[in-house]
Amino acid sequence: MRATYNERMSRWIVLACTLAACAAPPPTPVEKPAPSPPSIFTIADRGVGPVDANTRANLTAVRRLVGPQGYTVRPINDGGVELHVYDGNEHLFYVIPNDDGSLFNVHVVSGSIPITQHPEWVVGKPFSHSELLTYCECWGPHPVCWKHGDHVALGFRRDCDGLDSATGREALVGTPIQRAVWSPKAFGEDEDNGDAGGLSNVPEWVPRTDP
Repeated sequence: MRATYNERMSRWIVLACTLAACAAPPPTPVEKPAPSPPSIFTIADRGVGPVDANTRANLTAVRRLVGPQGYTVRPINDGGVELHVYDGNEHLFYVIPNDDGSLFNVHVVSGSIPITQHPEWVVGKPFSHSELLTYCECWGPHPVCWKHGDHVALGFRRDCDGLDSATGREALVGTPIQRAVWSPKAFGEDEDNGDAGGLSNVPEWVPRTDP
């Protein structure tokens, strides 16, 4: 039996579609973006990434340490020279020098830099575990608090009142951590020498509290 016109057309359409599918180029693979390189910075007892107690706190030395990895260092005079380190537009931390050019401390202002010893403490996130803190001290109008013997302290944007006791420091729970301060000298060392405040960790000028 001869195929009808409609049947012949249907077969032709099916054949044409099959040939077209076979001739179609393979789909172009979607390229996945290259992963960002991991940060070289963590806060540990020995330092903030490659920045440690042996680092000379001047523009040339800090740029030599972090510049090859793509980080930018900008000097800012805010009552004293500060060396501010950026990852693109993200402000990571700033270095405070002593008068002799040695490193005094490092103020971390980015939550992308973890605190190795206390991973639950993240800059910009609510504070927890006030029972770990042993002392708070006013640096300018705001408190900086630490655990005796640690090399890292936490700064908070609030008043200093009522933080002299463990009970009083419970009020810090839930307060965003404004910054973490790394010091080559352990916080509270001067308490062992009869100075309860540990004032050797406080610079002659107090760095600005709004990074």
